[in-house]
Amino acid sequence: MVRVVIGTVIVLVLASPAGAQMMTGYSVNSETGLVTMFTCDEHGDPDCFRYRTELGVIDHNFYTGFSAAVTLAPTGELVVGNPVWGEIRLDWIDLQTLGVVKSLSVIADIQVVWDIAFGPDGTLWMAALPDPGYGCSLYTLDQATGVATEVVNHTEHDFHSMTFVGNRLFMMGGTYLTEYDVATGEIREIANYYYPGPYPWPTLFVTSLASFDGRLWSLAFSPPYPPGPFAFLELGTHDMETGDHEWLVMDFAFVNGNGEPYWTLDLVDTPEQQPAAVPGLGRAGLVALVLMVGLGGAVLARRFA
Repeated sequence: MVRVVIGTVIVLVLASPAGAQMMTGYSVNSETGLVTMFTCDEHGDPDCFRYRTELGVIDHNFYTGFSAAVTLAPTGELVVGNPVWGEIRLDWIDLQTLGVVKSLSVIADIQVVWDIAFGPDGTLWMAALPDPGYGCSLYTLDQATGVATEVVNHTEHDFHSMTFVGNRLFMMGGTYLTEYDVATGEIREIANYYYPGPYPWPTLFVTSLASFDGRLWSLAFSPPYPPGPFAFLELGTHDMETGDHEWLVMDFAFVNGNGEPYWTLDLVDTPEQQPAAVPGLGRAGLVALVLMVGLGGAVLARRFA
């Protein structure tokens, strides 16, 4: 009996994960305003990503021609772009109550906010359609006054999603993945997910970009050809130099043949919940634990001999 107890304890300690990378993700349905959440091991069961917890519905007007302008603030709130009667405002939403805790009117001549993203220094960036204008411009936003300062005027693509991976700003517009160099102002085209063959057709349409663990993530779908009634929205990653895309979780959600409704994606680290003391045992701690169990078993064996 003593040997069985010792063996069981050793197996349990060795089987405990030493530091699995966990992520919490938030997605917003731009058609309904439904907010969902998941917490998963990024290499774990894909069902964890597909079957998400519904947190509730936020009362916002989204421009559904592209995915909603949504990002997570460094302070933990969900920041959502909300066009109301010709004005643009940003709302900070508490993820526990889904109530608005702060609103900021955007002061700029713009028609639509495509997306927003916080830089590593806390600067809030915005991709928007100028008014009057075409294409897309990049702005930085004063979070105290709401004044937007145009940084890049009328870029070549409509950037409907953007995210920072470290200090690097990545943007997606149509079928183009690009990187904007904050230091130099240069825009680098990384990839064009478009098949130029006899039946030109997008091979990949990205609805939302996100950053996690130093990598570029996205929700995307491959539009069916000929157009069908629906498509599968899937979770994947992109190589930040070549744009090579890898599917990781299939069937994250459904979209119709035109890709609507869109879902946004934001990812953050999740503190790992594990039994106290076990993850940090190390080799010396493990040896000490085995010796303690062995001594305890020897005492029990003598007592009941």
